[in-house]
This record gives sequence, C-alpha cells and structure tokens, in this order.
Amino acid sequence: MRHFVAAIVTLTASLLPTIAVAQATAMDLPIGLEKLRWGMTKTEAEREYRLLAPETPLPPDQPASNQMAKRIAPYNWKSCTFEVLFYFSEPSADQSPDKESLDEVNIFQQGSVPKSCADEVRADLFAHYGDADSHGLATTPTDDELVWLTEAAKYDKAHPDEVAKRYKGLDPLQRFLARASAPGPKARFISAAAPFGIRIFLYSPNGKPRITVN
Repeated sequence: MRHFVAAIVTLTASLLPTIAVAQATAMDLPIGLEKLRWGMTKTEAEREYRLLAPETPLPPDQPASNQMAKRIAPYNWKSCTFEVLFYFSEPSADQSPDKESLDEVNIFQQGSVPKSCADEVRADLFAHYGDADSHGLATTPTDDELVWLTEAAKYDKAHPDEVAKRYKGLDPLQRFLARASAPGPKARFISAAAPFGIRIFLYSPNGKPRITVN
C-alpha cells in the first residue's frame, strides 16, 4: 500500500508542470486581456472588456475598413495606460451578421513611456508566447522590436526554397498579393522614442495572414 501511495504521489508531481503549462497556454490574449479569446463575437467581447475600461468612440479619422472595430481608452494595465482597438472579421456570406469574430487587437501607448511599462509588457509577452522568433531591426536595440510567428510562418522561414517556388513566375503585383496571404506573426511588440511609444499587435492564429518583415 505504501508503495502504491508513493507511486500516486510521484505520478501527480510529474503531471504538475504539464498542468501548469496547459493553464498558461489556455490564455488566448496577454496584457490583462485573458478574459477575451480569439474568435469570440463582438457581443461576447463587449461583455468582458466593458468591465476593464470605459468605451470611447473611434476617432473621426479612423480609416474605412472591411473589419468592424471597437475601442477602449484609457485601458490601465500595471504601470501602462493604453488605447486598445479590437478588430472583428466580417462574417461570411452564409453566416448571420452577428457572427463576426475577434481576430486582431492593437494596443498603443504614445508619447513618453515609463521604462517600467515597456519592461512589464515584454515580460508578459515572453510569459505568454515564449521566446521571440525575431529580435529588432538593424536600427533598433534587440529588445525594442520583438516578433512571435505562427507555426506556419516558422515553417516558411525555415524553408525559403519552398517559399521561392510559390512565387516563381509571378509578376510584382501577384507576388505582393501572395505575400499578403502568406502566414505571418501572432504577436509583435515595438517600443520607440516619443511620439511613437509602445505598440503591441496581437493576431488570431486563425485570422487573415499578414506580411511580416524580419
């Protein structure tokens, strides 16, 4: 009996890391937006994010889009004060109008940004997504631009010869459109001097692919 109990304790202990990882990866969105999930409708999202911050109208110069957007500002998270835009893809022709789905979130803090805010954002993104797949550009420090790729985008990055075959024979416009529909990032973090500030772009893994520059 003692050996049986010891075996159960050992098995339970061995499962704890797996359980913890499963709980962490189940959070679809970082930066305090864990109550939201990719693919939820606008109505479902409104129930959650209205609890976080007051909603304000979209700016009058907001460009026309085939996506439907919602905005909250200010959104206070740790030492940061953000403006958040939620984008919902339009339902397909065979779906009802209320079936739009959350597929992109843009989080902005413009102007002077406390160093603590940038550090907190980086730490939260690393905790949520793991190590970044791309670190910065030649003109920026390595931690001032971070990119996390989808699995499909990682595959393309590791197999440039296959990607080149897809684009072979295409004219410039066709090539651009092909790149626009190629797999892209699932998250991007940018921190720059004022007035640009911090920008965080979060993308649904099931949303529209996007061009990423690495």
